[in-house]
Amino acid sequence: MKKLFSVILIIVICGASLTTFSACNLFNNGSIDEVDGIYGISQYYYHDIFGENHNYADKYDYYILVLNSDYTTAKVIIKKADGSETSYDTTYSVTYDTEKPKVVKTIDIKDFKWIKYSLNDNNEVVSAEETKDLSFKLSPKLENLTYTESSLRKNNVGTVVLVSSRLRFHKISDSTSEKRLEKAKAKQTKERSERVDQSEAD
Repeated sequence: MKKLFSVILIIVICGASLTTFSACNLFNNGSIDEVDGIYGISQYYYHDIFGENHNYADKYDYYILVLNSDYTTAKVIIKKADGSETSYDTTYSVTYDTEKPKVVKTIDIKDFKWIKYSLNDNNEVVSAEETKDLSFKLSPKLENLTYTESSLRKNNVGTVVLVSSRLRFHKISDSTSEKRLEKAKAKQTKERSERVDQSEAD
């Protein structure tokens, strides 16, 4: 009876945890078969030399990354809030953790069109598009892909500060079907205003 009660208690606790942490998948372990799917933007910011955060995640109706199940081909689909949809095809590969050979550490995307932000001479934020290879860190239980770029710069009083940019995608669907893709676009558009500045988040 005690054993049965323990089993029931564990099931109840797990159920409550999954309900509470609906944005997580507690059973993921970073294996290759968890990588493919549809990911949508959840965070995009620029942290400047004055310590100010500039949030860009809510400037997009949707910003979607599709990683196909061949573990080779990918697609990026973007629609700014005041623009039309654009997309481009690319490829990706994975890098495994050296200490855990079966655990994917990063998703490496070729020729990603990265928007680089900086301050001009008038301390206004300007942007420039760079096509470069990016490695996104995989957080399997949170189902996040995160790219962070940082450097040390001097501000106007000569203090060396950390300047950084971060782009994070959260998994929306394991399936990459057209039906799921349309649902992902609708979900992203609906949640656009909720993408507040999360530059302090992990």
